[in-house]
Amino acid sequence: MSRRSARATSTSSNAYGNQFFTDVPVTVFPVSWQDTGSGVFTVAAASLGYELGTLAGQPARTSVRHAFLAAGAAMVVDIYLY
Repeated sequence: MSRRSARATSTSSNAYGNQFFTDVPVTVFPVSWQDTGSGVFTVAAASLGYELGTLAGQPARTSVRHAFLAAGAAMVVDIYLY
């Protein structure tokens, strides 16, 4: 076993549940990588859905604005309700 892999093994085995915190340390808006992924996926899905569906005749600016509002709502729900 190389020195580097031994160090990684010992570091990961010493992390306990109360020491493993993946959120940004901001108490008002503690966003994590999973929350960010939910927001990015929602932007992609909502913009595709709006362009092909309900906002097909509107300018792209309108559908992008609605997609970002949906992504913001998804992140807020993901952060505070899950």
